[in-house]
Amino acid sequence: MRRSFCWLIIPLFIITRVSASLDAEGVSDGRLINISDQFAFSYVSNPVLGANDENLFFVVENMDYEAGTSHFQIMRQALADGSVTGLTAGHHDSWQPVLSNDGRSLFFLSNREGGTTQLWEKS
Repeated sequence: MRRSFCWLIIPLFIITRVSASLDAEGVSDGRLINISDQFAFSYVSNPVLGANDENLFFVVENMDYEAGTSHFQIMRQALADGSVTGLTAGHHDSWQPVLSNDGRSLFFLSNREGGTTQLWEKS
């Protein structure tokens, strides 16, 4: 049961990004998704269900095709209202979120200190 929410987040992001091609009244512009639309997509991975099934933590890869780079950031989605907030940011990568046994801390890997991968804790 705890893992049943994990499959919901990926379609949510795809639907959110694809709906950007709809106008204000929800009418499609009548075209199929093409290669240039791929620049608007983000890739979602590593879903972790939080304590008491209140939050879902996951990693989003944001691509910058012009610069030829990508960054992995950890996000949190409140399952009660669906709001999504970023827990990490910047021009570094953060990945592999894991909750502590008591659910009070989120541990993750990040290269924010000079590009060296280290274990971080967010309470």
